Amino acid sequence: MPTDEDAGRWNDFLDEAAAVCLAAAKGDLEPRIGNIPDDRRLKDLAVGVNSLLDSVDAYVRESLAALKASSERRYYRVFIEQGMPGAFRRGASQINMSKAVMAKQAQALQDSRSFRAQVVQELENLMAENSSRMESMIQGIDRIMNGIKVLSLNALIEAARAGDAGRGFSVVANEVKRMADNIGQAMDKVRQEAREFHEESSRVIHLIMQDQANSRPPGSPVPEPGSRITDAAA
Repeated sequence: MPTDEDAGRWNDFLDEAAAVCLAAAKGDLEPRIGNIPDDRRLKDLAVGVNSLLDSVDAYVRESLAALKASSERRYYRVFIEQGMPGAFRRGASQINMSKAVMAKQAQALQDSRSFRAQVVQELENLMAENSSRMESMIQGIDRIMNGIKVLSLNALIEAARAGDAGRGFSVVANEVKRMADNIGQAMDKVRQEAREFHEESSRVIHLIMQDQANSRPPGSPVPEPGSRITDAAA
C-alpha cells in the first residue's frame, strides 16, 4: 500500500516528467528527468523518456551538422549513424545517401564548368590565331593591290606619253586598275564579315562565361570573356 510519502514522490516525478515533455514539445531538448523513483514502471518511463530525448537531440544535432557541411560543399562530412536506434538510423542513412547523390551532382557540375572553361579557352585561342592569320592575309592582299594600282597608274602615264602607239596598252592598264579596285572592294567586305564574326563569337563566349559565373560557387573569380581575342577588323 503506497504511503503518503510515496504518493508525494510520484507526484513530484510526474510534475518533473510533464515539465520535461512540455519543454521538448517547445523545442528545448536539454532538460531530462533527474529524480527517478524506485518504482519499476516509473523508472522505465523516466529512462524511456530520457533515452528518446537523447536520440532526438543527437539526431537534430547531427542533421544540422551534416546539412551545414553540405551547404558548404563539404560532402565528406556524413551523418554519424553509430548509436542511432531504429527509425533514427534509417533517417541518418537516408541523409547520407542524399549527400552522396549531392556530391556526385556537384562533381558533375564542376566537370561541366571545367569543360566549358576549356571550350572557351580553345575558342579564344582559335579565334586569336585565325584573326591574326586573316589580318595578315588581308594586309598582304592590300599591299599587292596597292602595288598593282601604282603599276597601272604608271602604265597609263607611259601610254599617254606614247600617244596613239600606247592606246591599246592604256586600255589594258585601265582594266587592271578596275580589277584591283574590285578586289579592294571585295576585301572591304571580307573585313566587314570578319568584324561581324568576331563580334558574334565574342557574344557567344560572353554568354558561356555568364552561364559559367551563374553556376560558380560564391566568391570564385570570373575570367574576362574574350580577353585574348585579337580584333581582325582593327
